[in-house]
Amino acid sequence: MPKLMPQTPTILVKEPHEVPEGGLAPFIHAGTEIGVEPERLEQRIRRAHRLIYLFTGERLIGVAAIKLPAPAYRQSIFDRAGVRECMDAHPLEFGWLFVVASERGKGHADRLIAAGREAAPDWGLFATVRTEARSLQQVFSHHGFQPLGTSYASQLGDHQLSLLATAPLRAKGD
Repeated sequence: MPKLMPQTPTILVKEPHEVPEGGLAPFIHAGTEIGVEPERLEQRIRRAHRLIYLFTGERLIGVAAIKLPAPAYRQSIFDRAGVRECMDAHPLEFGWLFVVASERGKGHADRLIAAGREAAPDWGLFATVRTEARSLQQVFSHHGFQPLGTSYASQLGDHQLSLLATAPLRAKGD
């Protein structure tokens, strides 16, 4: 019997309005898995800048998004990290990163973060990551995200969060 070759993961990046019926379900699942209240989650997903899907064959194994966070939420993140003055340079958030349990540890978070950076190359991005998730912070670091400010208590659980950010938004012509 011939040996099956592992399938190369593929990335699909979409604007929310391009996503077919049912295509938001993985993001709703990812959001609830990380503790986001489901009441307004679909509305937030539809407001995202880009939705990123990771497949092996036809099997969806991971998602992430470049989010357009509400100004009050963004301000609260930068305030709690003690760096409000950096808020305007980081208008977009990388979030809802989720990889199915059976596929973790295989470099898929790296692929999703790389696709997110490609989807918003000229924008200052920020992300919040659990402080104890050192390996994930290293993956973000490989894509230009660096710690910004101080860690702070999460409002969604009993853990600390670190604010990570890319280089600030560049002015046109730079």
